[in-house]
Amino acid sequence: MVRVKLLPEGKVVEVDLQEGDTVRDLLRALGLSSETHVVLVGGTPVPETEKIGAGEVVVVRVLSGG
Repeated sequence: MVRVKLLPEGKVVEVDLQEGDTVRDLLRALGLSSETHVVLVGGTPVPETEKIGAGEVVVVRVLSGG
């Protein structure tokens, strides 16, 4: 089980992941896209292929404008 903070909402959810699951698996479980969200582990952005391990996990919705 991984606790994930969703920003900018500030909502905290728990996601049931298996050992070896990646950032991509986490986003899929949350129903989110890597094109519109960035995942931070321990305050550092991580790529989709990174395995989710220990540390604070934060998912930030990326806003763009023009």
